[in-house]
Amino acid sequence: MGYRLRKGVSYCIAGGYTVFFDLPKCRYSALPRDIDVCFQALASGGSAHTERLADLANLVDSGLLVFEHALTTDVVCVPALPVASSLIDADRPSARVTGVLAAIAAQARASLNLKVHRLETIFANLKEVRRPRGTPVLPSREQLCDICSSFYWSQRLISSGVKCLRRSVALAGFLSRRGIECSLVIGVRMRPFAAHAWVQHGDIVLNESLDEARRYTPILVV
Repeated sequence: MGYRLRKGVSYCIAGGYTVFFDLPKCRYSALPRDIDVCFQALASGGSAHTERLADLANLVDSGLLVFEHALTTDVVCVPALPVASSLIDADRPSARVTGVLAAIAAQARASLNLKVHRLETIFANLKEVRRPRGTPVLPSREQLCDICSSFYWSQRLISSGVKCLRRSVALAGFLSRRGIECSLVIGVRMRPFAAHAWVQHGDIVLNESLDEARRYTPILVV
């Protein structure tokens, strides 16, 4: 008898601590340190103290784990590619008015979707948009810069604040509808706890600085 993560739950090791993200409930959680050590030992294929196995069984009641007849090991979330550069760190050319207006419209649509739909549904729809429907578009760096500049400058015209998820859902959808491959990444950090979202094209961060993205450990990649 073993355990596996419940469908919709992902985790990562951030700052030495296990952090879970329950997508259906849109909730983050962590474990007491002694139970965390046990979980990490089992997840890495090792063994754990017998008295702590009962504590892990309690995670089934919390909805994070489910029983599995065969021992399974879930893989810690990793990005498609480790980030190597960022378009935000490069010079941002001026954007065309039509591009900025399109970026504002995309963010307005994303903001509305986040208010009326579950995050799980939004991510599922994003995956559906990305389903292969022909030859993928291979954009030049100049094309990516034009799109990202439109989204960057659009921030000057809409409400400010911490809206990384809205911006990332909007940008990922914008790119995906045009056949441009990308990954929406949600990352976390500890002490203090914080979560962040950004979009990557391969190993290029599109809407965040390289240093800021590297401060977070990916916990979910869409």
